Amino acid sequence: MSQPMVAPTRSRPPLRRRPATLLATAPARFIVTLKPHRIRRVLSLARRGATPATTRQALAAREAVITVSARCAGEGCLQRSVPTALLRRTHRTWPT
Repeated sequence: MSQPMVAPTRSRPPLRRRPATLLATAPARFIVTLKPHRIRRVLSLARRGATPATTRQALAAREAVITVSARCAGEGCLQRSVPTALLRRTHRTWPT
């Protein structure tokens, strides 16, 4: 079951990381509206060629997404996990 996730501290990611985080949340808003089999297909295509991300890298991406987007900080794990995965993909890694 999903729980509301709000960053305990409203620290912002550095300015140089905000554009990538915002760009990861934009397509995620569209992706989460798709049917489950299409979400899986889109994310499978996105992860091709990516190396596994470490736990620390995935957590840092998740925290960046939560602090930048109020929608991702709210209800629903899908709204958090999709932009987190897309953000890690910009660094050529994929959370597992």
